[in-house]
Amino acid sequence: MTTDYRHHWLARYALAIVAVAAGVTLRWALTGWVGPGLPTYITFYPSVIAAALLAGIGPGLLATALAALVTDYWLLPPAGFGIAGLMDAVGVGLFAVMGVAISVVAGLYRRIRRRLADLVAERTKELSDANAALQQQVALIDPARAEIIAL
Repeated sequence: MTTDYRHHWLARYALAIVAVAAGVTLRWALTGWVGPGLPTYITFYPSVIAAALLAGIGPGLLATALAALVTDYWLLPPAGFGIAGLMDAVGVGLFAVMGVAISVVAGLYRRIRRRLADLVAERTKELSDANAALQQQVALIDPARAEIIAL
């Protein structure tokens, strides 16, 4: 594993952590503004989407897990780890399922987008090479054409 790849890998997963931290910050800000009735996971879906779209499936899954842990520890009563009731268990479960689904779909979209960009780059090079070949042929034909016109 090269240093560049390791830094790239670390940056992708660090982005997931930053995205969840942004979700926590947004959650605290919105709770202060609208009150405690804010749906529990509402600010973490954008975190999962951002991590998965920008960094891939793995970081999206990490964001999902971190958001679930943060929610369980700080947002669901009682404070600390341990889900108190069935409603909270179902909420965490549904969030986890949705987070995995979002991560997979966003990660696949990211891969497809990269593959399409590669195909466009390949096709652009092919067309550029073909254009250069045509330019060379025109350069050979133009003097002959000028000579024919002169005759």
